[in-house]
Amino acid sequence: PKKKFICDAILALFFLAGALVRTQPVGGSSSTFAQSFELVPLFFFRLTLLFGVMLISWFLVQALTSQQLRIKSINERLQYQSEQNREVLISMTDAVLVFDQSLQLRLCNPTAEKLLKDLHGKKETVRRPQPPALEPYRTPPRLIAGTSVAKYETGALDNRFWTKLTPDQIAAPIERLLEEVRFKPDKRIVGYPIILTTKAGKRISLVASSVALGEESAHQLGWLVLLRDVSEFQSMEAQLLEAEKLAAVGRLAAGLAHELGNPLGIIKSCANYLQKKMEPDSTLYEETGVLASEAERCQKILKQLLAFASQDQLHLVDFDLKELLVKTVNLIEFQAPEEVEIQFETEFDKAPTHADENLLTQAFLNLLLNAVQSVEKEGKVEVVLQEIEGGDWWITIRDTGCGMGKETLSRLFEPFYTTKRDGTGLGLAITQRIIDRLGGKIAVKSEPGSGTEFSILLPKKCDPSHLVPGSLS
Repeated sequence: PKKKFICDAILALFFLAGALVRTQPVGGSSSTFAQSFELVPLFFFRLTLLFGVMLISWFLVQALTSQQLRIKSINERLQYQSEQNREVLISMTDAVLVFDQSLQLRLCNPTAEKLLKDLHGKKETVRRPQPPALEPYRTPPRLIAGTSVAKYETGALDNRFWTKLTPDQIAAPIERLLEEVRFKPDKRIVGYPIILTTKAGKRISLVASSVALGEESAHQLGWLVLLRDVSEFQSMEAQLLEAEKLAAVGRLAAGLAHELGNPLGIIKSCANYLQKKMEPDSTLYEETGVLASEAERCQKILKQLLAFASQDQLHLVDFDLKELLVKTVNLIEFQAPEEVEIQFETEFDKAPTHADENLLTQAFLNLLLNAVQSVEKEGKVEVVLQEIEGGDWWITIRDTGCGMGKETLSRLFEPFYTTKRDGTGLGLAITQRIIDRLGGKIAVKSEPGSGTEFSILLPKKCDPSHLVPGSLS
């Protein structure tokens, strides 16, 4: 392009030179010839001027072209960085919220949008419909998705975003966070704890961080808030703590079983021997019987404590879960009062399962014994085996007994907690421990006077290397 431009310029100069010569007077006199020589300096001046203008124009064109290329390159880099920042913002697992100085929400990423939707309308009911003023906030703005936020930037929406969006949930704690960060010297807060409840009733734990956008207060653009959901981390931390506690209990139980097991066995044997040597009407006959029974109860507690803290390897075998439940129900029927009816329901001829058969038998025995013992006078215990979507087994054990209150429910699986006079408080703790070790989940529903229902989710094939234990919500 440069060579072509120079050639074109030279040709243009020759053309202009010829034109200048032709425009002068033409004649045969010597005076005319002399005038032609007088016009030569003027011709070269005009030619030089024209050449200078063209040269300057060429440099200007080159500079303009170079500037345009630079602008294009900068725009491409900015577009690339913008796309990169957008992808980073979209892929962030933390919720990102940007507020202006009046606490209007200007920007949120998909994680924040999902959080706001989960919290949005928690207090709404049919009798208290959502006010029209809340309609613009039904879907939080997503600048990164290309949604126009002009109405937010122009101040068309005067009310605070938080005055309409579950103010008792996320609004209050975040406004407190933003109020606190205003008075910080560095205008930032890290690790601010927030606990929220979604409209589904699930409690989530968040850690919030906030920083001011803009260095000087006079030019402050707003506030950046990051919310990180640490619920899963806290759950894993609780499971780790529980595992450490179980390991400590296991060491304690093993020591107690070794140190106390043999003496208790001797005490029980001696008490039984003495009782056999006594007459039934003897004054010490009853006391020796109590001594033997209490020694046996201590042995039972030690045995259950060992079972609760057991870390023995699982013995996984293939068996029929339906047959196991039928045998367990039949065994409990022999111990249950005649007034208590026990029913087993399933639509399957067989329920193939790969798990620890002995541990499952112990777990179902504990649950059925509790169900039978909770039924006063006449009542019914139902056991239902179903298959849920995904191929796992769902076992329901419900009774028409006395039920439980909220305090008892909250501590139901706590070791050594019991409401029974002669209970050890380890039966249900052992049951939960067994279900957890097999990769299942257990939940309970109960109200005073309305009976109790245990629900167990059990995988058809237990894989010890991929266990994710927990409780059903």
